[in-house]
Amino acid sequence: MSEPPHGLAGPQDPGQRDSTAEPPAHGPVPYPPPPATFAPPPPYTSPPPTYTPPTTYAPTPGYAAPPPPAGYSPPPPAGYAQPQPVRPTNTLAIVALVLAFVVPVGGVICGHMARKQIKETGEDGSGMATAALIIGYVYTALAVLALCAAAAIVLATRNT
Repeated sequence: MSEPPHGLAGPQDPGQRDSTAEPPAHGPVPYPPPPATFAPPPPYTSPPPTYTPPTTYAPTPGYAAPPPPAGYSPPPPAGYAQPQPVRPTNTLAIVALVLAFVVPVGGVICGHMARKQIKETGEDGSGMATAALIIGYVYTALAVLALCAAAAIVLATRNT
């Protein structure tokens, strides 16, 4: 009996492994061993020079800040600005504007009440109250015209 080609011969006993057999061609290929002359990479060169900020120039002596233009106040002093008090918006003016779109008559009533409160307290919201009055009156007028037109149509169709 002739011997099979090298690498294809299996173990004679099924329970034994052939240590001289090569791995099959379809299996994973192992990585080649590292070269014998392996050496670490050369060390890095010196680090680049550190950043130095540019020198600041002192203001030229003898020159003062220019005066403010005519009609303007001088600039505020250096430092933190003080917060300005904020006038609150009248809540009834906001309600009036919302109601003017939903229930126009309610927007008109609340708009008049808001204008009175704004005159007494000095709150913001005068424009909102005025807008609520205008929108409320226009929507109310359109609703009255629509009701009159609907009534006229119903009466005209009833008589014929």
